[in-house]
Amino acid sequence: MALSIIVQVLSCIKKSGDAITEGESIATLYASDESLLANAAKTYSEAITIGDEMPSVVDTILDIVE
Repeated sequence: MALSIIVQVLSCIKKSGDAITEGESIATLYASDESLLANAAKTYSEAITIGDEMPSVVDTILDIVE
């Protein structure tokens, strides 16, 4: 069975650099099987950093090829 993780973007979901408060939702994870959610949540939690400083801005467009 393939794992399908979708982070749903809603008004309550936060973007990089947005302020958050304790207990506030920042993402919603979905999987094709409930048993897969624990690993998905662990992977997501390890991929984010929550801190007091704003993150550095990274350009999403690195180059334009014509």
